[in-house]
Amino acid sequence: MNLELTRKLALLQATAATLRETSRSFTEQADMFAYRQFQMELAEYLGTHRAAGDIPHEPEAFVRGELDRLPLRISYLDREHRFRFVNAVQCDAYGLSRELLLGRQPQAFEGGLPPPALQEIFASVLNGQARSFEIDTPNAQGSMTSHEVRLVPDIRQGEVVGYYSV
Repeated sequence: MNLELTRKLALLQATAATLRETSRSFTEQADMFAYRQFQMELAEYLGTHRAAGDIPHEPEAFVRGELDRLPLRISYLDREHRFRFVNAVQCDAYGLSRELLLGRQPQAFEGGLPPPALQEIFASVLNGQARSFEIDTPNAQGSMTSHEVRLVPDIRQGEVVGYYSV
């Protein structure tokens, strides 16, 4: 792992720790800004360094530990929109275990396709463009939750093989 990547990873880990402390009550505008900034930086970090092959397979502890504790939903989906990785917050949002979510599509997808209003966005992501959108979805308790979703394509050898959802 190169020095720049190591520094960025350390910064993301420190930011994650800070966000865990402040996320107990996102009441301050600065807290929300820090959360959004971290969300964008994490998506950029994962997309850029995964595409370049810089992320080794060894940060499993980071993925399982730090990403599970973050107060945001993180997942990786393949080209067929099936979950290949989900963090603990994503599991909680669906009310399902990681094992039950992996290999499945998000609940809003019907017949293997994203909802009609989002099909253009997902098509862009599968063509290599990062996109974001806001959506209201039901949570595990049945109430509606509004959140911003950022999709970052995973490009390997010039081909999109999946995407990160943060």
